[in-house]
Amino acid sequence: MTKSSVRENRKLQVEKILPLPHFWSQCFWRTLLPLALGLWVGVWGEVVGAKPIAYLLPEKGRIEIETRGDLHARTQSIPFYEENGIRYFSAGVGLQEREAEYPPFPLKCVFVVGDHPYLARVGVTIQDQKGAVVLDVPADRVNGPWLFVDLPKGRYTVTATRADGTRVQRTVTVGEKATRIVYFRWSKL
Repeated sequence: MTKSSVRENRKLQVEKILPLPHFWSQCFWRTLLPLALGLWVGVWGEVVGAKPIAYLLPEKGRIEIETRGDLHARTQSIPFYEENGIRYFSAGVGLQEREAEYPPFPLKCVFVVGDHPYLARVGVTIQDQKGAVVLDVPADRVNGPWLFVDLPKGRYTVTATRADGTRVQRTVTVGEKATRIVYFRWSKL
């Protein structure tokens, strides 16, 4: 017998004696370990359950949404505006924006068509109790289905206008503590 045939013979004998541990070793390294790491780390390297947080950066004119993870952090920016002393921004596009915790603005407008689809590019006019316009948001600044507005405490009439000219109007009372969520619903696209 040659040396190579002896080695092959020994290898076959070892495989006959240890087939089960070899199977479990391969199962662990190829299946169970990646599955366990996938559940712990998540698809993008975040800790499962890590919620994005939005930071208000008025000096830079934007809101930064940061999702921290074990492997890296992702940051996304959305524009932030201020007119007549009233701050506002639009959000709600994509999963990261929808899951983020935002600064506590007193009014959140949600634009909806039918039962499910969200709507962007909606112009918004906000009037006080006397009918004076306190904020006029052009449609090109509403990039998502949500509009957050930092209004002072009071009662307002909010009018949302789609590109086709159809309007939905709501009367809203804004307080100091909780965010008031108001839905503007159109029946069809």
